[in-house]
Amino acid sequence: MNHDINILYVDDEFENLSAFKSKLRRDFKIFTAISADKAMEILRREDIHILLSDQKMPEKTGIDLLQQVRDDYPNIIRMLISAYADYETAIESIHKADVFRFLTKPLDLEILKRALLEGAELYSLKAEKQTLFEQYLGLFNANPTPLIIYALDTKNILQVNEAADQLLSPIFDLKNAPINKLFSDLDQSKASKDIGTNLKTSQGEIIVGLRLKEINYKNDKAILLSIENQSKHIEEALKKKSLITEIHKLERGKI
Repeated sequence: MNHDINILYVDDEFENLSAFKSKLRRDFKIFTAISADKAMEILRREDIHILLSDQKMPEKTGIDLLQQVRDDYPNIIRMLISAYADYETAIESIHKADVFRFLTKPLDLEILKRALLEGAELYSLKAEKQTLFEQYLGLFNANPTPLIIYALDTKNILQVNEAADQLLSPIFDLKNAPINKLFSDLDQSKASKDIGTNLKTSQGEIIVGLRLKEINYKNDKAILLSIENQSKHIEEALKKKSLITEIHKLERGKI
């Protein structure tokens, strides 16, 4: 029994919808739609976890529907059903709509149930991953150290925490420029390399240390950049050195 899993089946033949629901209603919570437009109406008001669509429908093909669902509801697990084993359709559905399973009519009940259970498991994993990601973003934003996440290949900024926004937004457009426009040293840097450089802020120039770490951000390679203000550390070190020098002078005077 998986009544916590909401499944939407889309087919332009009423008999298929009725048979699908009668066979699976004891195992899952089933929704049905006789067209792509009706399916989108259901998606707007219901929390759907798995969507199965017939390929050949008069107004919009199953691939087109699943592609739209992928863009609007990316967490929904998508499956395509065709009346025959069409290899080209299967490949197209994978490329265009990122389908999880390609099933053929007539539907084998055991194969269908197994696909739905696997889809439900995948949905749960994706939901858990999303929860962890949101928790990570919460810690990311609350961190007092200025942090920036940018794409490894394009250098485009992907995420900025509040500390970085406060430090950099007065002098730099964080939304519309790649990170190397702010720190040119990053062009030649490696992910494991720490960099020391100067940063002109609205309150003057400061010395900063840039710490880079390669991470996975939404399934793409990215860099987590932390910006540490070294000016205060340097000032404290100079003051400490000056104090030690004065102490040595006093000790020599006593001698």
